[in-house]
Amino acid sequence: MRVFNGFDELLKAYKELGVWWIFTKREFVNNSKEDISTGTFYAPENDDEEEESYETLSTWLETQTFEDIIDNKLKHHPEASRDDLIEAAIYYLEMDDFLD
Repeated sequence: MRVFNGFDELLKAYKELGVWWIFTKREFVNNSKEDISTGTFYAPENDDEEEESYETLSTWLETQTFEDIIDNKLKHHPEASRDDLIEAAIYYLEMDDFLD
């Protein structure tokens, strides 16, 4: 299991996360900029780790969806800030759509 402490660490590895879900702790609030900024993210590296994560953690985003959110935002706004990328993730979680 790969563990990322905060959004910055997750962002650095977003192209290398594999094909599973990104998990968070159960108390994580999906639309909280603070939780996303400083929260702990977990990325399974195999099916067994993913299966175990469903029992103890909460799903946040599928890894491919997270990659698409970041790529889409950077495609439309190459100079997007970290906060812009967090807002794009929140927008997707709330609207099930990409923020251009």
